[in-house]
Amino acid sequence: MSSFEKQFENRQKIESLGGMIEIVDVTPEKLAKETPVLFAPGWGETQETFKDSLKEMFELGRRVLSLSHAREGGDKEDIKENVVEATEKFADYPADELRKAITLLAVLAEKGIEKIDVVAHSEGAINAVIAAALHPEKIRNMVLV
Repeated sequence: MSSFEKQFENRQKIESLGGMIEIVDVTPEKLAKETPVLFAPGWGETQETFKDSLKEMFELGRRVLSLSHAREGGDKEDIKENVVEATEKFADYPADELRKAITLLAVLAEKGIEKIDVVAHSEGAINAVIAAALHPEKIRNMVLV
């Protein structure tokens, strides 16, 4: 089994706002760039959906992460308490989208990542944009697909 395959299968589970999430974190032996890449999945997508893309980035020398979101949990008030800079501008976002944005940021915190490049697909683009609005200093580049 290749290094990529071993790392891809070795998923970490962490408790996040609203439930348990699963994280894939693959790192090549030699990094081409220090900044990792986060693949933010859309609704109904998993790490398997992006496995080929993650492998391609891995082979290009990038550390790559992805996740599976918890499917429910966290009411609007619980979510607002977890947004350090909670202001009225976030009051209009749906609770599920805020929860998923916070989950993306939780992955960075869990992994000790200060800044990341993001590739976001479908609903993941909504989550990534909200995460960037909450903490713009955490996102270096973002590609929305």
